[in-house]
Amino acid sequence: MRRILLTGCALLALSACAQTPLADAPWPGYRTGADGELLRDRQGRCWRTNDWRPAHAVPECDVAIAGVPPEVLEPALPPKPAVAETEPAIDWAPLTVTLYFGFDADTLDTEAQAALTQAFATVPENALNTLSVELDGHADHLGNPGYNQQLSRRRAEAVRDWLLTQGVPTQAVTLHAHGDSHARQADTAHCPDDDLRHCLRDFRRVELRIQTGLNR
Repeated sequence: MRRILLTGCALLALSACAQTPLADAPWPGYRTGADGELLRDRQGRCWRTNDWRPAHAVPECDVAIAGVPPEVLEPALPPKPAVAETEPAIDWAPLTVTLYFGFDADTLDTEAQAALTQAFATVPENALNTLSVELDGHADHLGNPGYNQQLSRRRAEAVRDWLLTQGVPTQAVTLHAHGDSHARQADTAHCPDDDLRHCLRDFRRVELRIQTGLNR
């Protein structure tokens, strides 16, 4: 009698479970675990209950009936605003370079070309379009003043031509020829006659003053 009563209670419990509205179950028509997750067999198939109907089919268990679930696309993030890149400010001091020439010479020797190359290697690339170069040609006082005037100009022009080959714009170069005026004003009495040409070397020169828009 006791066994019959227990069996009757079990049947009543099952009957009560069967009467639970399917709409309240997380997965109507499918067996679920204690946490509401779908239960599957060893083949990975969902377990259906006796109440399962085709209307209960879900893509997670019955793709052939319910179809593939639609892909949920994440909303596209708005593009980040472009940030204009600004070049850092560079402090660059003006340069003064002195180039020396041989006696009665108006061509750049190896030493003069090396000095020019070294000087312009320090100029920032973003300053080349704002470059300003001033050239001052000089000569010693040996010979005719008129000839020395032309010689000092040819020396300055030789430097200018080198600058143009390096991409310096023509309008960026200002040229002055002073001839032997500076040499005649200087005291050269200390120069011995036997070494006069070497002693006057400092007057056979071209001075460059290089400036850019970065100068402060």
